[in-house]
This record gives sequence, C-alpha cells and structure tokens, in this order.
Amino acid sequence: MYVRFYNTIEKWFHRHESALQILKFLYQYLSWVIAASYGVLILYCLKYKDAFTSVKIVVVPLTAFIVVTVFRYCLDFPRPYTKYPIHPLIEKDKEGESMPSRHMLSITIIAMVWLYVYLPIGIILWILSVIMGIVRVLAGVHFPQDIIVAALISILFGYAGLWIL
Repeated sequence: MYVRFYNTIEKWFHRHESALQILKFLYQYLSWVIAASYGVLILYCLKYKDAFTSVKIVVVPLTAFIVVTVFRYCLDFPRPYTKYPIHPLIEKDKEGESMPSRHMLSITIIAMVWLYVYLPIGIILWILSVIMGIVRVLAGVHFPQDIIVAALISILFGYAGLWIL
C-alpha cells in the first residue's frame, strides 16, 4: 500500500516540475532558516532574558536531540526507500535511523522554544515545522510516523523542560 501511495506522489511531482522545484527548495533551505532563527533567539535571550531562560533554551533542545539520536541509532528503522522499491524525490544515501526524524525533532523543538520566549514567532515556526514534516514525507526520506513521533517527542520535551521545570 505504501508503494502505491508513494508512486502516486512521485508521478504527480514529475508531472508538475515547478512543484518539484518548490519541494526541493523547501527541503534544502527551510531547516537553515529555522536554525538561523534559533541562533537569533539564543543571542536575544543572552542579551534580554535571565540566565535561567537562556540555559533552558539551549539545554532542552540539546537534551531532546541527544536522546533521539541515541534512540534512533539503537532502533535503526529503515527509510522508505530502503524498505520499499520506491524512488525518492530527494536522493539520500542514508539507509537507516529513520525513526524519529531528527530534522523534524529539531525544527519542532526550536518552535517550542520560540513559543516559550515569543509566541508570534513560535506560531510561525510551528507552521513551518508542519510544512517541513510534509516535505520530508513527500520527498520519500521519512515515513509519516517518523515525523509524528519526532513532533510528539519535541512537544513532550519542550513542555516538560520549558514550562514545568
């Protein structure tokens, strides 16, 4: 069923070249924009926020990233293009460590940090994280569950580390 689902996506994008170019652009640059926003947030917090907030906005994402990196290394779930005979729209040579997506985790935890510090930008980044999740599934480098699990882990770490602690 997944093969049929993905082949439909692949054929649609190959018939709509401009949509494929947009997908590739978002895949390549969206994570850089969000990472840059995180750098801006760190500098902002160092200048205008207390030390505890500044430490939390670094430690919480770092902890989530380390936990997920170890978790996915131990589980080593296959990627869609290694599990099924599909041709991803974005070529990637990594074979495993698909679940959960670190890109999605990183983008979503950065959105959580922004929500904690400045709600309007946090909302924008949440929207961008949803777009990035969709892009990574459409590109054929992650399964939907890889994206969903990463988002849930980010929400859990973000809420617990930022609002509870």
